[in-house]
Amino acid sequence: MAQMTMGGRDTFHSKDSRSTTLLMSSPHAQHRVHSLLDNNSWLRNDCYRHAVWISVSDAKMRGFIDGDLVRVYNDIAEMILPAYVTSRVVPGTNLHISRCLVQPSETPKSQLMPDGVDMGGAPNFLTHNEDLPQTIVGFLAL
Repeated sequence: MAQMTMGGRDTFHSKDSRSTTLLMSSPHAQHRVHSLLDNNSWLRNDCYRHAVWISVSDAKMRGFIDGDLVRVYNDIAEMILPAYVTSRVVPGTNLHISRCLVQPSETPKSQLMPDGVDMGGAPNFLTHNEDLPQTIVGFLAL
């Protein structure tokens, strides 16, 4: 019989969740498998909006509107993506549907990302792999 683990690093039971502001969910996209076909512009731009989804109330509290570029980060990585402000996301959470290839920027660079902040939106950078398979979500700030 498997033992249930409470308090993995990126769960609601983690003390780390108190130091971040939003819960990230990153479900699989319907139109590709992981990062395969990420370089197909038809699938990337016509089938869906490549963005981080955030609730209307969370966006308003942070002072940005639909389409603004936002910094998505936690203690191990960061990315810059357009915001998709929608009422289809529960306040206190954000959604990053796409599975993308990493696209390090020339600028900005940061202490977390010395090779360049990810502009492609690869959500696996934001997860703590040492807790897998128990961890299926990640906490981050926006």
